[in-house]
Amino acid sequence: MSIERPPKVGFFCAYTPIPLLDAAGFSPHRLLPVGDWPEEAGALLHENLCPHVKRALDRAIAGDLPELAGIVVVQSCDAMRRLEEAWQKARPEDRIGNLDLPLSADERSVAWMASELERLAATLLKWGGRPVTDEALRASMGRYAELSAELSRLTSLCVEGRLPGGWGSLQEAHNKVVSSPVGEAAAEAARCIAQAELAPAIQASGAPLFVLGNVLADPQAWALIEASGGRMVGDDVCTSGRQLMA
Repeated sequence: MSIERPPKVGFFCAYTPIPLLDAAGFSPHRLLPVGDWPEEAGALLHENLCPHVKRALDRAIAGDLPELAGIVVVQSCDAMRRLEEAWQKARPEDRIGNLDLPLSADERSVAWMASELERLAATLLKWGGRPVTDEALRASMGRYAELSAELSRLTSLCVEGRLPGGWGSLQEAHNKVVSSPVGEAAAEAARCIAQAELAPAIQASGAPLFVLGNVLADPQAWALIEASGGRMVGDDVCTSGRQLMA
C-alpha cells in the first residue's frame, strides 16, 4: 500500500521558516543547485550574479523540478529578489510566495516579522494548505529541533571518522533531510547515526579545516576537500551545518 505524501513546497534559502511550511501541511523541499543543466539563466539574469541563483534558474528553465504546490522565495539578498522576478518570467504558471526579513531584532522588527509570517501562512492556505495554529507550529518546531540535534550528533560522528564516506556522506544526509517530509528526514538521520555508531573510528591525518560560506551542496565537493588532504572538523555553511540550526 502506497503512503500518501504531503505536497511539496520548494524553497532555496536557509532562512526559510520550514516548520511553518510543515505546520501548513506541506513537505518543505529545498531546490538545490546540484545537477547538470544547460546554462540559460543569462537570458534573464546578469551573468555576474550569484551562481547559486543562476543554477536554480537554470534548473527551473530545464524543467528539472518535482511536482510543487508552489515555491517560497526569501528575499534575503538582492540576488534572491532577482530570482523571484526571473522565475516568474521563466515559469509564469508557478505559484510563488515570498518572505522579507528584518534588519534588526528590536520590538518593532519582531512585530513586523510576525506579520510577514502570517502573510506567508495565508499564502500557503490559498495553495491548499491547512490553517497554521499555534499548537501545530509548536509541534513542527519541536520536530525540527529534534532533527537539528540528530544532525549535530551525526556531524560529531563524522568528525570522529565514524561515518562511512566522510563529509560527502554527511552532505548527502543533509540534502535528503531538506527534501523529505520531516518524519522521513528523521528516519534517515537515525539510520545514518546507527550506521556511524557501529563503525570504527578512523583517525584521519591532514590539515584541520572549518569551512564557512554560503552554498556547497554537492557531496563531491566535500569529498574533494578530504581527498586533497583536508581534515574536516566543522562547518558553517547554509546547505549543511547552518540550515537546520535550532
